This record gives sequence, C-alpha cells and structure tokens, in this order.
Amino acid sequence: MHLSVITISKDDPEGLGQTLTSTQAVAAIEHIVVLGGDRPEPSLAVAKPFDCITIQQRDQGISAAFNLGLAKATGLGVMFLNGGDVLLEPGLIAHALDCLTKRPDLDILLYDAIFDDGIAGPYTYRSQRCYGPKLNRMGLGMPGSHQAMIVRRSCFDRVGLFSPDYRVAMDYDWLCRWHKTSDSSRRACFVDFPPVVEVDGKGVSISREPLCLYECFLALRRNGLFKGRYAADYLNRLLRFGTRHTMMKLRLNGLVAEIKRWKHR
Repeated sequence: MHLSVITISKDDPEGLGQTLTSTQAVAAIEHIVVLGGDRPEPSLAVAKPFDCITIQQRDQGISAAFNLGLAKATGLGVMFLNGGDVLLEPGLIAHALDCLTKRPDLDILLYDAIFDDGIAGPYTYRSQRCYGPKLNRMGLGMPGSHQAMIVRRSCFDRVGLFSPDYRVAMDYDWLCRWHKTSDSSRRACFVDFPPVVEVDGKGVSISREPLCLYECFLALRRNGLFKGRYAADYLNRLLRFGTRHTMMKLRLNGLVAEIKRWKHR
C-alpha cells in the first residue's frame, strides 16, 4: 500500500531536485514527475538518479499535467507537490495511509503547511478546521494549501479529473465539484499534525490574483454555488484583495506583510 505524489515542473531543475530529495527516503511513496517547458533536459538529468516515474509533455497547462500524473498514479491517496515544495514530515505518509485505510468515508485529508511568501516570509498556512460532507466556506477560497491535501484516488473516478478550462484555479474547481456531488457519507477532515510541507510561494505574483479570483467566481457559478453564504464569502474575499492591492500600490508592503503574519498566527 502506498501514496502517489505528483510533481509538475517547468524549467526549474533546482526546485525539482529539492522536492525529490525531500521524498526519496520516505517509504510507501510512488513519485510521478511531469515535466513541461522548452528545455526539459536539465530537469530530466536531475530526476534520473531518483526513484520516480518521469513523464514529458508539451506545455498544455497545469490541468493537463496533473491529469497525466493521475493517469499513472496507483496509490490509495494522491498528494500534489509542485517543483520547489519540500516535504517536511516524512511520517505524514504512513499517517495518511492509516487514516484512509481505517476510515473509508474520508475522501480529503487537510493538513497545515509552511508557506514561504514573497512579501511576508514563511508563515503557517492553516487549513480550515472542518470535518464533514461539505466545505461550507468555499466562497473564501481554498480550504487549505493544495500541497498539504491528500485526496483518496478513487475520488477522481467519481468527481472527474481537473478541468482544462482553468489556468490557475483547477484545484478550486475540483473541490467545488467534490462539494457539490458528495453525499452525506463522504468526509473532508482536518488532521491535527505538524505542518507537513513547505510551499515555495516566492514566485507567486500578486498579478495572478485577479485571474485566480475570476476563475474562482466561474467555478462557483458553474457549480451552482454562487449564492447565499458562498456568494457573501466570495465578495468578502474580493474586498480583502482590493484592500491589499491598494495598500501595495501605495507601497505599504511592510504593513501588508504584518497583516498576513497576524492573520496566520
């Protein structure tokens, strides 16, 4: 019994090496690497010494890369680590497999992460403290870092793969579909555990946030969730982004960093 880890990487051999190094000494992992970009040779050279399955693809977007990895995955659960992300807690793998085995009603395990932010520096990215058949705060965004989620692989047979309609919010759309289609017997559960992964967020530009917000709106609307509490939460999220964006335009980056660190205490 094992867990599948899917890593997509595009012209970042150094980040890929960090991710692979963090998982290689851990038992019960099947690591699948999907390489895109114009120069895959350096990344192929980095991956070669490691015990992993390597797939090359023409750059067809993140959804296509994730779906290629899923097509090769055979684990009980699936974890998505991007190139540059580092597994911090090797004990996570055995713990997650134990949870998924003993509790067949659990579809999604939510763990905390360390997010290395380009503005605020490292802070603990806390997942929503939830346990139930619904993710009722979807309007506020992801219930946690997708790199710190473990999803039962059979869920993708029921909910479907990642949609190519989204450039950045395909994981959010997938969770909206899980939320919409799962019956009361299925569960998403926060797991009390030390932060399991360090997420490389330094390359995440605020310039992508408008696109992410737009795609999240589309995902809510297409899944019939842009109403009631979900719509109110989304508008709250939009207001907070507008405030943060204005502060950064006014060069109040230090204050933005302090607010982020306070929020995630």
